[in-house]
Amino acid sequence: RLVGNDTSNTQASDLQNLGALNLSYLDKRRERLALRAELDELKKFLASPDLAQSAKYPTLVNNPAISTLRMRYTDLQVQATDLGKKFMDKHPKMVALTEQMAEVRKAVNGEVQRVIASLENQYNALTTQESEFKQLFNTQKSTVIQSDKDATSYEALRRDLDIQKAMYQEISKRLTETSITTALENNNVSLVETALAG
Repeated sequence: RLVGNDTSNTQASDLQNLGALNLSYLDKRRERLALRAELDELKKFLASPDLAQSAKYPTLVNNPAISTLRMRYTDLQVQATDLGKKFMDKHPKMVALTEQMAEVRKAVNGEVQRVIASLENQYNALTTQESEFKQLFNTQKSTVIQSDKDATSYEALRRDLDIQKAMYQEISKRLTETSITTALENNNVSLVETALAG
């Protein structure tokens, strides 16, 4: 009986572990897929960078270097608009502003590449963790299946043992009854003479 309780406690614990591993695996998978989507978007941004669009990427907005560069670029754009009212594109002041804006865009691209490299390292770490959780989940699942098979085998053996015990008790009881009957039939006592009341 105690073994049976231990078995069901172990099975419940194994199932609980299986559920926890499945949740951890699904969490890592969700994180990895979200990061993959973010990386894909950042790579698209890098292919045709528009600093005005960088605000829609939380990773870029939260990056202090990119925020500073974006503010610098906006300031240069305002200056270029103001100077554009007075000078032509080839004017030295306009050329200098255009070069400064190009330098800022180049610096932003470099910073975005560093962000992408960092996120790719995180992505690789998440991929590894996801694989580990998947492997642990599959191992635990095998353990639960084996445990279930073992419990089923144990129950079958226990039932067989109970049946064998019942049969043994019945046979033992019948054997005792047969022994008593045989002893009574083979009784050596015989009536020699009837007793008289005196």
